[in-house]
Amino acid sequence: MMNFFQNIQVIEPAEDRDVAAIALLHVEGFERSWSEHDIRMLMRDDAIRVSVVRRRRVFGKNDILGFLIIRSVVDEAEILTISVRKNTRVSGLGTRLMEDAMRFLYAQRIKSLFLEVEEGNDPAIGLYHKLGFKAVGERKAYYRKQNGDSALALVMRRDLV
Repeated sequence: MMNFFQNIQVIEPAEDRDVAAIALLHVEGFERSWSEHDIRMLMRDDAIRVSVVRRRRVFGKNDILGFLIIRSVVDEAEILTISVRKNTRVSGLGTRLMEDAMRFLYAQRIKSLFLEVEEGNDPAIGLYHKLGFKAVGERKAYYRKQNGDSALALVMRRDLV
């Protein structure tokens, strides 16, 4: 039986009211972040799906704990970005967001899912390996740092069918 005061976490499509919270989470998760305008424009694209993991509270504010943005074209998709709140990392939210996205893409008959991840981001790379992604390439100087440096991106792929 559910405790009356229990917090429930759900993954669902993002809504317009979520844009500011998503942009703030992106700032928290990435050195080069996307603005509210960037997020809003992505949400208007039919090829893009934005999902959030939301903590629903019986009383009080419903918090967004993480989000994921994917783009699908024909039978391939790409994770454009994923982030969860720092204080909830290693709680499984990233895994849940990724698994939800893969179920959605599988139902859409998407064959392959791609992503880029910064070399040296061991927690993210570990998550992607655990989910069955394999490194299939590299993009040199893909990530630009605020100090002007750049970092290599690993291109990873997972077949869904």
